[in-house]
Amino acid sequence: MVKIKQEFPNTRLPDVARSVKEELSRVNLQGLVSPGWEIAIAASARGIRDQAVVIKSLVEELQALGAKPFIFPAMGSHGGATAEGQATFLKGYNITEELLGVPVRSSIEADLIGTSERGVPVYADGHACKARGIILVNRIKAHIDFDGPQESGLFKMITAGLGKPIGVKNFHLYASKYGYHSVMLEIARFALERLPIILGLGIVENAHGETETVRALTADEINEGTIEAELLKRAKENMARLPLEDIDLLIVDEIGKDIAGSGLDTNVIGRKGEIHNWHNQKPSIKRIIVRGLTEKTQGNALGMGYADFSTGKLVDRIDHHQTYINAITAHAPHEAKIPLIMENEKSAVDAALSSGGVHKPEEARVVRIKNTLELSLFESSEACLHELAGKDNIQIVEELGEIQFDGEENLLPIFQRKRV
Repeated sequence: MVKIKQEFPNTRLPDVARSVKEELSRVNLQGLVSPGWEIAIAASARGIRDQAVVIKSLVEELQALGAKPFIFPAMGSHGGATAEGQATFLKGYNITEELLGVPVRSSIEADLIGTSERGVPVYADGHACKARGIILVNRIKAHIDFDGPQESGLFKMITAGLGKPIGVKNFHLYASKYGYHSVMLEIARFALERLPIILGLGIVENAHGETETVRALTADEINEGTIEAELLKRAKENMARLPLEDIDLLIVDEIGKDIAGSGLDTNVIGRKGEIHNWHNQKPSIKRIIVRGLTEKTQGNALGMGYADFSTGKLVDRIDHHQTYINAITAHAPHEAKIPLIMENEKSAVDAALSSGGVHKPEEARVVRIKNTLELSLFESSEACLHELAGKDNIQIVEELGEIQFDGEENLLPIFQRKRV
């Protein structure tokens, strides 16, 4: 095995807070709110690196105009579909009343605001419905289940996030009949007509998970959809990917809801959708081992169903209640299925290689990553080096020798850097 560094363009915003305030000035926030208005700020469950910075800047600008902002979680059924669980999610991202100086109103109660033309019931957070204005804050990125001009972003937050558990359940129910993109636009545009949504702040990150762009969109611009489509295109261009198309074994150190909606990004592993859809996707990965869960996922192990092997260490950390509610609400029970559980990680590696058609271990194309969001540093087996050698952004950092296991025959840690 060798340690590989993969270079990505460094396009990080130098001052996120300043960029937010410039965007709010550009769209004339002052003309959209009045003193005394309560403004509901929708916060996401995703692990958006600078979400707290963006919301803090937004809060300061609203307060300077005499408005009364508050924050609410717009995250569907995450956090075990409980108000406490969703507030805990936000706390993990430094979004609290103590740190931001405004109330956090967490509830899973949603008001029915009407029924769309095709009979889809549309719901929205009860606190947000009572506010004079709603501002959305979300990252724009590729969705884990479907492709379209708009995927995971502001439309998705209106559709699934604002709707609370009942809203996201209805979204998936009708999407299974009419298609994800079609139903998402239908629900979001219906809500835009009836809710006081005044702005959306779309965040695009670079390949390192750092903020590259913050763009303010008026309600009309959200509804029209062109700008979000452009931001999505940029997000896909930025997306970190594995530099190999054919892999015998991928070892993933951690999965979690702060990494991707499915715990690990299906756009990275080439296993989008259910198993019968995997055969024609790239990269083609024969076997996947998942080693553990992130701290911020709170035991939600959604996405473990995309793996082939794991160990009891991961199973012991699973919050089955959170995981199953998320899977059932999303109509994705396959994402919560438990893979083959091996005694230790050495036996998991042995089983993965022997069941994946590898005749000689030294010829196995093996890759080990921390998670699907952080791909600038990874391990690769010697069999991959010929293909990697032709890539300008690839550098061998260290030759590691054979895969190393500890006294309990589990893999030694190799990723020490913590995400900020």
